[in-house]
Amino acid sequence: MPLLSLTGLLLAATGSVAVDFELRQPAPRQAAVHLCFRGTGQQVRYELEVLAQGPAGRSRSRQAGRLEAGEEARCPLADGVRMAGASRIEGRLLWWVDGLEQPAETRELRLE
Repeated sequence: MPLLSLTGLLLAATGSVAVDFELRQPAPRQAAVHLCFRGTGQQVRYELEVLAQGPAGRSRSRQAGRLEAGEEARCPLADGVRMAGASRIEGRLLWWVDGLEQPAETRELRLE
């Protein structure tokens, strides 16, 4: 089974907040999105936009939320989101730590 995993691990300047943001292909013609944060009590706000493009057209989904980053990973998308039929998936993450904007993260996956 093909697997393309792009993981971002970023330490924020405001403390040690790490983000784990992946797009992967668990099965043919399917994509999964995974998002987790880890820290030491910082307040994290995030906005995730996922664009899927394929033979049937385009779709766009958004999810936003707030959480407290702890020593154990907090994963608002730990189970993933499955999108069948798309041939290209792009994810863009905007996020803030204690009110300070962090560099945007972008991931792209081409399905086989």
